[in-house]
Amino acid sequence: MSGKLKWTSRANAQESEEISRKLKSHDLSAKNSLFDMDMANAAKGVPNISALTAAMHLIRSNLGAGVLNLPWAFAQVGWEWGLALSVVIALQGVYCMHLLASVNLALAPGGGATFTQLADVTLGKHGRYASQICIFALQTGVCCVFVELVSTNLRPFFPDSINEVPVLGDRVVTLLVAPAFLALAMLQTIRDLTWLTFMGNALMALTICSAIATSVTRLVERGVPAANASPRLPSNEDVSLFIGSMFFAFEGMGTVMPVANAYGDSRKFLRILSLAMGTLATIFIATGLLCSLSFEKIDNGSIVAYLQDEVGGW
Repeated sequence: MSGKLKWTSRANAQESEEISRKLKSHDLSAKNSLFDMDMANAAKGVPNISALTAAMHLIRSNLGAGVLNLPWAFAQVGWEWGLALSVVIALQGVYCMHLLASVNLALAPGGGATFTQLADVTLGKHGRYASQICIFALQTGVCCVFVELVSTNLRPFFPDSINEVPVLGDRVVTLLVAPAFLALAMLQTIRDLTWLTFMGNALMALTICSAIATSVTRLVERGVPAANASPRLPSNEDVSLFIGSMFFAFEGMGTVMPVANAYGDSRKFLRILSLAMGTLATIFIATGLLCSLSFEKIDNGSIVAYLQDEVGGW
């Protein structure tokens, strides 16, 4: 038995040495992908970000237009199913992000590995390519939906002559919004995005707090509508739409490694990650649950656009 343990220990030691050798063989200044930019700059002497800044980046990377779609998603399946499914999906999302950060800590305690390097070490060359393709597909899909949702939220501010033509209105607003997002691509490091992150978090917090306050006020004044009070069994299509909406809300998986590397202290980062994502999950569930309970039928994928039509003063 002791011989077997010694052999296992020796094998683990050899595996650790091999992993370290692979990590050291990578050029940390090489920009293997867009997600490696901050690590490359860290190798050049760029200062690490603070714990608060790291938390703000994690929150902002997930606190996007997806949360504005959650009230509609809750309305499709009912608040009971919505609450149960959202808790499960939130736990899954937080676990995956925590797992990614833990692997980074285990293989590179000093935070010296990039996303592509971890994929190369753990999955090999083909695994690295596969992970890059998956990240590209994820971020491209998220960005496309994000631009569409932003366009939906901005349409009420455009003249009726444009909005009266649905197809034309969508295309005009999208064309006007897209260049602003393309300009953001010029900001290539986490530190460059700090000011925009804080501003975005403040605006999203204002929007979400306003929506929740409006919902709570309506619940206090009118109570829970009868249509929302009774449980119902959602269809498979509704459940699929809800799951997709929740996954879209947790859109910041690709930013975990850049933020972890920019922060530097991998062990403390795990605590920051847990706190930030726990806060996000609470915000998501509260927004979807309270808004869906307050209004009998939410027929818009953006709670902001819906409240502009439903409630005066928005």
